[in-house]
Amino acid sequence: MGAEVDAAILGAAARVRDAAARAVARARALGVRVAEARRRRQALVERATTPRHASRVERAHWTRSESVSRFLVQGLVDGQEVSAAWSGGRLACDERLRTRALLLVDLEEEFVYDDPPRCFLATLEGPPIAVALTLIRACDRVTRIMLAPAEAA
Repeated sequence: MGAEVDAAILGAAARVRDAAARAVARARALGVRVAEARRRRQALVERATTPRHASRVERAHWTRSESVSRFLVQGLVDGQEVSAAWSGGRLACDERLRTRALLLVDLEEEFVYDDPPRCFLATLEGPPIAVALTLIRACDRVTRIMLAPAEAA
């Protein structure tokens, strides 16, 4: 009986070793596949980033002119009154409105106009007109907008 138990234990141990070796081999193969997928992902990101950057540079060409130097936006976000003001190149903004506007920035919202042709990306740090458009879009309801042209500064 003791020899049979020893043989059974040795057989089970051999099967466990074989299963462990197969698991290690599969893990190594998956590691190689993951590394290859990461390399492909990085290559795709780099390939996509170049045209995207060029597109943004071209869009920036259309947005160079500073047509607004100061603005005030008031409205509602989730039923709460919010406001934001831009003056002297600085933004003062309620946190609730800032949070909603940052969501638009993260989503890369675009404001496209045909006449004259212009495209602005959502931002809280770019040209004042783009910041104003971002904050206006972030409001559920806009109650007041005041814009001061650059000439009035």
